[in-house]
Amino acid sequence: MARVRSRPRPKLKSRTARPRVGRRRAPPSPFASLGRFLFRLEAAGVALLVLALVSIPSLVPATRGLADLRDGFVSTFGLLVFAIIGLAAYLGLAIVRRRVDQLFVAWQPWAAGGLAAVFVCGLLGFFRPGWQLGGVLLDDVTAGGDLGHLLAGSPLGILVWLVSGAAAFTVATPQGARATASAAAAGGRAVWGWRLPARAWTSARALVELIFPMRTPPRGAEKVPLETVIWAQEAAPQPAIEELAAPFEDVEEPAEVEEIDEAEEEEPALPGDNGRQQMLPLDGAEEEAAGEEEAAPPKRRRRGRGGWQLPPLDLLLDVAPQEGEVDNDARARLIADTLASYGVDARVVQVNEGPTVTQFGIEPGWEVRTRQVAERDATGRPLLDRSGQPKVHTEEVSRTRVRVNQITALANDLALALAAPSLRIESPVPGKPFVGIEVPNHNAALVTLRSVIESAQFRRHSVRSRLALALGKSVAGEPVVADLTRMPHLLIAGSTGSGKSVCINTIISCVLMHASPEEVRLVMIDPKRVELSAFAQIPHLAFSKIITDVD
Repeated sequence: MARVRSRPRPKLKSRTARPRVGRRRAPPSPFASLGRFLFRLEAAGVALLVLALVSIPSLVPATRGLADLRDGFVSTFGLLVFAIIGLAAYLGLAIVRRRVDQLFVAWQPWAAGGLAAVFVCGLLGFFRPGWQLGGVLLDDVTAGGDLGHLLAGSPLGILVWLVSGAAAFTVATPQGARATASAAAAGGRAVWGWRLPARAWTSARALVELIFPMRTPPRGAEKVPLETVIWAQEAAPQPAIEELAAPFEDVEEPAEVEEIDEAEEEEPALPGDNGRQQMLPLDGAEEEAAGEEEAAPPKRRRRGRGGWQLPPLDLLLDVAPQEGEVDNDARARLIADTLASYGVDARVVQVNEGPTVTQFGIEPGWEVRTRQVAERDATGRPLLDRSGQPKVHTEEVSRTRVRVNQITALANDLALALAAPSLRIESPVPGKPFVGIEVPNHNAALVTLRSVIESAQFRRHSVRSRLALALGKSVAGEPVVADLTRMPHLLIAGSTGSGKSVCINTIISCVLMHASPEEVRLVMIDPKRVELSAFAQIPHLAFSKIITDVD
């Protein structure tokens, strides 16, 4: 069979175009390279650093032009020039290190720094030291320069200086400024509650009248002899106050009224010639009676702002605390034994007894896995005991925490062991490293509004806000207090008989007990005319009545 020789295929030329040969680029001129270098950020940073170094007034050469520029700069800003030089150096260093984008991430530091610089400049404006900076004597201008003199030399400048300091503190530390304002407001309310200004004015006026007696009886008035009066039980009846003050009826000066306690009003005493009370010694029976009266605490009037007399706390029901009838230690042991019987390792670490439920804090234990290992000698042979059996010892393999769902799955078994109708398991308790098992108490305790209002937690809230709310007590028996001013909205919901009306009445009562009508006004809307009818006569209503017609 003849071979057929195939022709080789001709090679095709590549159709890819040959790259064009371009012109050679001319070498860059030195002026173009210098321009590109000058417009780089690094060059700007280096320039700022050099400018900061040569701007120190003591290092600038004393030539005519630079000296005038230096002296004008120093006379304008004073000692603040060092801060400006430091800022220029900081910006230059940041530019050189290519961290410019990090400088302007937040505006608060720059705003606080600028306001603080204005405040420091005004503060330096109060001083005139005898130093010489450059060619400027700081005694001629202030230590803060002309700008500091402008801030410290006029009432408007001082106002701007104080506002800049307060604004710098507020922008730098908003929470610190808010806490300072709250503390100042609380201190002002406390001082006003002590009636300190009125008592200080009364004491100062009495001291001035004692040193410089200026009161003289009017013409035609008879002089009344001042005698020392000794007040005792068998003393003769004293003349009325109107009879002693009869010759001074023409005096037009108003009498001063001072608020006193009820205990001070019931104590009879007349001042002697030296303004002190002189008392006679009492016998044994009278001394015992006086001791009992002193032991009883005086009832103080509760006053709000503007002289408004707040309702006394005696109007609220006060119930003595009830003692627990169930042994919580026994129930804690029963819970631990029940969990152990189901193979769950746990222990009770905390017991919080509340008014209606008692919370038991359960800390999960460990699941330990072990194995039996035969003991061997140095040669590797197993050791035998007296009976000829190999000796073994237990070795721990792993240790893991007991899962929380192993405890929650035993809720019905725990309720059966505790003879409780139901229980609630909180897993975990917020902020605490244990699981909470809440068991209902056999006898629920009564939580009164007075017991919460008299607590230290409510007193702390009532000092800061007039809208402090007493909401009740927690599972641990601690008072639960809230501030209505920090709630954008408040929704009270629940099924029938869950206590919605009691909660509303408690909120309104808290406001009435601690705020005057000048401080808080209430807008009450009651279309059903049932819930809020008891508050129809309170003076805190904004429209003097309860709105019942919503149309």
